[in-house]
Amino acid sequence: FILDGFPRLVEQLHILEKYLEGKNKKIDRIIYLKVSDREAVDRLLKRAEIDTKATGQARRDDSKEVIEQRLKSFNENTEPILEYTQEKGYLEEVDGERSVEAIYEDIMRRIGE
Repeated sequence: FILDGFPRLVEQLHILEKYLEGKNKKIDRIIYLKVSDREAVDRLLKRAEIDTKATGQARRDDSKEVIEQRLKSFNENTEPILEYTQEKGYLEEVDGERSVEAIYEDIMRRIGE
């Protein structure tokens, strides 16, 4: 199975590991789509621009200031998970700044599909 956007905290990861252990399962890999902060901000601002053109308004949390704050929080919470999963040997970083097709092919190669 695939989880998207979870876990966000190391504590959540530990709970997931314990739950899976009780089911005789384990995490095979965590695929992290690595995107620079600048690219993330640019993409989210572009989303806001597209939403504004399509609906006349963007999401309230799509201002540059809010995006930068959310990104700061994401980085602070994600770094410990990345370190932990790298130590456990199941973190796989994928360059998320390439084309969708290249990212898809990379992920499929990694999971053996």
